[in-house]
Amino acid sequence: MKVLVISDASDTSKLGMKIKQELKDFLQKNGHKVSVYDIQTQDMHHCVGCFGCWIKTPGECVYKDISTDINKEYIGSNIAIFVSPVKYGCYTPAIRRTLDRMLPNILPFFKKVNGEMHHAPRYKKYPRFVVFGYGEDITSDEEDTFRSLCDANAMNFQVRKAQTYICRNETELEGRLNSLDKYIRSVRCNE
Repeated sequence: MKVLVISDASDTSKLGMKIKQELKDFLQKNGHKVSVYDIQTQDMHHCVGCFGCWIKTPGECVYKDISTDINKEYIGSNIAIFVSPVKYGCYTPAIRRTLDRMLPNILPFFKKVNGEMHHAPRYKKYPRFVVFGYGEDITSDEEDTFRSLCDANAMNFQVRKAQTYICRNETELEGRLNSLDKYIRSVRCNE
């Protein structure tokens, strides 16, 4: 399977570095074609809400930077995995900026999903939306908020629900990777 991994380069915590490396190794060891973007906020311009990606250059942001490559990889992937420390129940600014700059992948029109308004799809197929959130001091409220945020973002990117993994320490990592392996196998069976 083609897997895109997007992580925050600014996080150099021991737990974050271990998750990023072991996730990449795990995916490659299992024969997946893996593209990794370990990004920083300065790697890409922030979204200015100009709607140029919908009007001037449909499907592409007017700012040409690393997000152009990420968006192409995203649409061409079977699974997209976002790796982020959890801060107050949210992604880090680099991951949030990446998600904002993925707006060209959806249309400016809306549709109702589960009683909520969400963007309509631009493409026929979208990758599965997987998130690895981590941090040693994540509270249960922060975890709940983070899971809800991931699900809402997944829905905007045309996926019914995010597959979210929370990792609070290194000893939990092996179990999370095994769960990811089961998930990927189920995706492979359904494709």
